[in-house]
Amino acid sequence: MLGPALGGLLSAYGLRAPAFAAAGLALLNVVYALAALPESLPAERRSAHPLDPLALIRRLADAVSAARVRPLLLTIFLLNLAFAGLQSNFALFSSERFGWGPAQNGGFFAFVGVCAVFTQGFLIGRLQPRLGEARLALGGLAIMSAGLAAVALAGQGWQLYPLVGAMALGSGLAIPALSSLVSRRAGAGGQGALMGGMQALLSLTLVLGPALAGLLYDRAGQAAPYLSGGLLAGAALLVAWGALRRSGEMTR
Repeated sequence: MLGPALGGLLSAYGLRAPAFAAAGLALLNVVYALAALPESLPAERRSAHPLDPLALIRRLADAVSAARVRPLLLTIFLLNLAFAGLQSNFALFSSERFGWGPAQNGGFFAFVGVCAVFTQGFLIGRLQPRLGEARLALGGLAIMSAGLAAVALAGQGWQLYPLVGAMALGSGLAIPALSSLVSRRAGAGGQGALMGGMQALLSLTLVLGPALAGLLYDRAGQAAPYLSGGLLAGAALLVAWGALRRSGEMTR
């Protein structure tokens, strides 16, 4: 919530200022993690070669290839592929269609952050006991699919606030619920490797999503990345629905 607003304010000092500020915060994060975060595994369960890249790759491959988690990992991949495209070209989209500048975009993303904080900090804790993670995941995916497609049709800037606010609600429901479902399917000793594998997939979406969205924006027009994002989120919904129905988690 604070990051986009800070980026918008710093943009008044040049478009390089937000990037330098982000780099400084990332460096502080590394220093703090090294100093403050303890090792979670007891000594007897730690790998003898924790920095062996081949061993790490094998553990990640084993984790993400397990049949019980593949459909949910594919769901997360498709959803984040769609969302990465939105994030990467939204500033260009809003500038060309609505004439927004850095400050307006920063304020808008701060609004999205408020929606995410409300969803994850307040709403999901009250809905999860009543609906369960499977229904929250499917509902969030449905909202994301409809919201992305609707952004493509927005004709005025103010319309983006309810549409993207709904998308923030959808992602705030779907992503934590999917992460919890994936974690539950991992064995007692496999959660760390599985979460690492999931993060690797998310990083891949940050490579492929902006490239795909940029190509569509350039070749097919402003609306294309959001229409394709809606289709990707819709595909994620179908994959998740099939996986959760087969596992019986829809009835819990």
